[in-house]
Amino acid sequence: MNLSKTTVQVFFGIFAALASLVGSESRAQPDPFRGVDLTEVLAEIIRRSQVKSPQVVPPFPRKNSRGVSRGEAGRVDSASERFIIGGEDAVFCVFIVMFNPRKGVATAAYMDSISDVSKVIDLLSSQATALETNRLKVYLATSMPEKNETLQEALKILKRNPERFSVKGVYLSRSLAVNTRTGEIYSRFPDGLLKL
Repeated sequence: MNLSKTTVQVFFGIFAALASLVGSESRAQPDPFRGVDLTEVLAEIIRRSQVKSPQVVPPFPRKNSRGVSRGEAGRVDSASERFIIGGEDAVFCVFIVMFNPRKGVATAAYMDSISDVSKVIDLLSSQATALETNRLKVYLATSMPEKNETLQEALKILKRNPERFSVKGVYLSRSLAVNTRTGEIYSRFPDGLLKL
């Protein structure tokens, strides 16, 4: 089993913290580890105890997803093979998902400082409602919410239209997706999971 240097350093940090809890009397005693490479000792302990890194379990199958890239908008519905829509790189921008639970339709797009936020919201809502008056569930994600003018503008527009939009969440995350069959929202999933 190969251990990363980080894993060994974490265990070394735990060991050091435990050692610091020992009373001052024991500090006066000779150090039994003087001259011993503790990193190697901990690596051997970890190897023998069969400690494994946790496995990241994808929240949904990639084949059923549709990823939206920057500069594009997307739409999926619950009847199609690709019934999950989302984005993975909302660092300085804002990723928005609109979901129509009655129709099982969701639309999504990235917005940034050069986007016409009002037009993006109008486009997504018209694609999700098909000219009906269904109230849409709206989810937004960004890694940088502080002083994010795009996020603030989007929230203003959405909150001015409560008969059309219900803002269900603003996620501090780079990734966001919705399952149009179940209505589940996914955030903070591994990069590369969405099928572009």
